[in-house]
Amino acid sequence: MILVTGATGNVGRELVPLLASAGLPVRVLVRDKHRMGPIADRIECVEGDLDRPETLGPAMRGIESVYIVSPLTQQVSNVLGAAKAAGVRRIVKQSTIEADRSLGPGKWHREQELLIETSGMEWTFLRPTLMMVNLIQWWGETIRRQARVYFPGGKGKAVPVDPRDIASVAFGVLTRPGHKGQNLQSHRPTAAFGP
Repeated sequence: MILVTGATGNVGRELVPLLASAGLPVRVLVRDKHRMGPIADRIECVEGDLDRPETLGPAMRGIESVYIVSPLTQQVSNVLGAAKAAGVRRIVKQSTIEADRSLGPGKWHREQELLIETSGMEWTFLRPTLMMVNLIQWWGETIRRQARVYFPGGKGKAVPVDPRDIASVAFGVLTRPGHKGQNLQSHRPTAAFGP
């Protein structure tokens, strides 16, 4: 069985239906089951909170793989503790392409990756570039008012990725062998991972 955290987020809400449509046993850890909508009838929902380790044990029972999305290192530590206690075999973490840098979100993503690497469990890190849905929030106003995009990247280029593409890669990693110990970075969708 696969446990998905962040199931109501940008990638999670795309990944969970992929897994369910493939007939795979999937469980989601959510603070509020009602936020899952109609898909809740096709999956198992467990209420819990990544900030409250005592709520994570029931979610981990019978789980082989965990897909984790979290902005907080302590939350990842809590998940790892519960996963190890339950005998979870593999962690797949949604990280960022910036994880090898010590600035901004890259710093805390790398801290989380290091915790996972030393956990004794199999791991795979997904390191996508900027997500399109976030860019709309960040740049929507300046595009409407000034027809411009401001980003502190100098003359660098970044190719935004759609959450559906990240979910497709996550689906492949969670359902097919051969990704142990890999950092998967992409600047465009990888069709080989699709459902």
